[in-house]
Amino acid sequence: MNNNLKYVLNLVLIWIFAASVCNSLKYQENEFTEQEILKYKEALSLCDENKYEEASKIFKEFLEKYPDSEEANRAVVMVCINTEHYAEAVALCTKILEKEPLNEDYLQFRSYCGLRCGEYEIAVADCTSLIEKNLIACYAVRGDAYLMLKKYREAIDDYSRTIQMCGDSTDLDVYTNRASAYMEIHEYEKALEDTCYIIERQPDNALNYVDRGLVYLAQYKHKQAIEDFNKALDIDENCAMAYIRRAQAYLGIKKYKKALKDCEKAFLIEPNNIICYKVRCLTYIFLKNKNAAEADLQYILQVDPYGSDVDKLKLDIKNM
Repeated sequence: MNNNLKYVLNLVLIWIFAASVCNSLKYQENEFTEQEILKYKEALSLCDENKYEEASKIFKEFLEKYPDSEEANRAVVMVCINTEHYAEAVALCTKILEKEPLNEDYLQFRSYCGLRCGEYEIAVADCTSLIEKNLIACYAVRGDAYLMLKKYREAIDDYSRTIQMCGDSTDLDVYTNRASAYMEIHEYEKALEDTCYIIERQPDNALNYVDRGLVYLAQYKHKQAIEDFNKALDIDENCAMAYIRRAQAYLGIKKYKKALKDCEKAFLIEPNNIICYKVRCLTYIFLKNKNAAEADLQYILQVDPYGSDVDKLKLDIKNM
């Protein structure tokens, strides 16, 4: 499925990193001095201008002086989220939750940031706590965390629960992610059902056809896969992933020159795409072009030396 999945995971908590959140903070007039109130307003204005790094310095000064200030803590967390300093936000939320373990806001913040910085177990635990508090939106977020932990059955259960509760209002990314989990456990027909539903709801998105094409590819239905990749390119002729995946499909039916041509088209759009290098390397292997295959392998070893398919490419080249 989408190879950028873990960077574009749909989160129903999306509101927590919106820039407008900083404006909702209220300064504590009874605690801050008049000069500090002006300084705090200045930091809020900087947030309005997306100058989060500058605002962060001011908010952290407040936090140092007023460590228990709700406004200072929340402001620093918000700025960390906006500047993608997720690990720092997790640490701050953890500090607050040690004092207030039932604080729902910081459980939400930490679950979101944990998911973004690879602290998936934390995200699962926080979402579970929030679900126990009847915050049902966290099923989808916990599903994302389970997906990243490769606990595919658990992810599917949470995505299915989300779909059951939300019905037609379910975000389509939930179906996309569930399809990814089904693919991982080789339940291709169920993955196909989800990708077909997504296309039915959103027929003008090229990547949706790429995703369904991958399901067909996994089922060795190369003709259907190529048809979907063609549809994706009809919608967006600059969809690099459609060219790459179509190249893979062409390899499956031994149309090596067409595969090589699609790789070259993909490289014009995304010159450093590692998946394309792997597909082209395999294409050169089939074409018995050892020098070209070895050249691509050298790049692959620099960028993704521990990839699951690297050893096979090495062996195939060695046996040429």
